[in-house]
Amino acid sequence: INDCVSSKIFGIAWNQESDLFKIILPQDDLRLNVTKRHVLSSIAKLFDPLEFLGPIIMPAKLLMQKIWISKIGWDDKLPDDLGGIWEEFSQNVSIIKFIAIPRWVFLKNKLKRYKYRFCRTYEEISTVLSLIEALLNSRTLCEVSNDSLDLSCLTPAHFLIGDSMFSFPARDLSQ
Repeated sequence: INDCVSSKIFGIAWNQESDLFKIILPQDDLRLNVTKRHVLSSIAKLFDPLEFLGPIIMPAKLLMQKIWISKIGWDDKLPDDLGGIWEEFSQNVSIIKFIAIPRWVFLKNKLKRYKYRFCRTYEEISTVLSLIEALLNSRTLCEVSNDSLDLSCLTPAHFLIGDSMFSFPARDLSQ
């Protein structure tokens, strides 16, 4: 990212001109001295407060869990099977430098927990789509009043169902 138009937000570079977040990796050879200490240190250097890199970092965290379970010493070389997993991760982590994320991705972060899950059931997909529909249909179409007692605000839901998407259901269901 060009330094003259970038700043850091949450420790992540933000290019103001293109309005993109860019992950900058520390200069570290992830393949040298593959020990438990080195693996943990390398994982800790992948700073990701906004969870952009979750799917990329997760295999390394799972590897650390396997290393911990196998009770390997902090400065002992990893066995070949675990070393191979680390080698594969080291090669894959290089794609991070090509990742640029638009800032507007965070406008509706209420659905953030579904961001990196790929295997969904029909019920989960229906729930997510219902939440997206509710968010879209609950956005305001007019200026919001400064009066704290004025709770009415025109939304697309008023045209669709005659009330807010998040209003309480009627107590008497026979109506």
